Amino acid sequence: MAYPIIHRIKSGPTTNPNIQKNWTKPIPQSTNFKKCWAILEPFMQSPTEQVFEYRRVQKERDDMMYAIKNSNADLRTETIKKGSPHTLLITKTHDTYQAQMKIWNHDGMVLERLERMKS
Repeated sequence: MAYPIIHRIKSGPTTNPNIQKNWTKPIPQSTNFKKCWAILEPFMQSPTEQVFEYRRVQKERDDMMYAIKNSNADLRTETIKKGSPHTLLITKTHDTYQAQMKIWNHDGMVLERLERMKS
């Protein structure tokens, strides 16, 4: 009964996911929002920059937030409402790595329990 699960877990990655050594992030290959990704490209390609301040009118900030939200980019946004126009603070994250580690750790725990049950 548990054998297909054991096989699925064993056929997955055999080593734990690696965290990126720098802050370079891939640019989503979206056909939409090309203008937004062109603006973010130098930031995304920088190995050291972690935060980008995008000070624009609300419509432009909304477009940027929508582009980020509808992508798989490891970015978070926060609106800083000091000054005018407001600033969209864009921060790089390691969310993908953390999600992969969570799955990898969970699979390892499940595999260990199933192996004990099998014995």
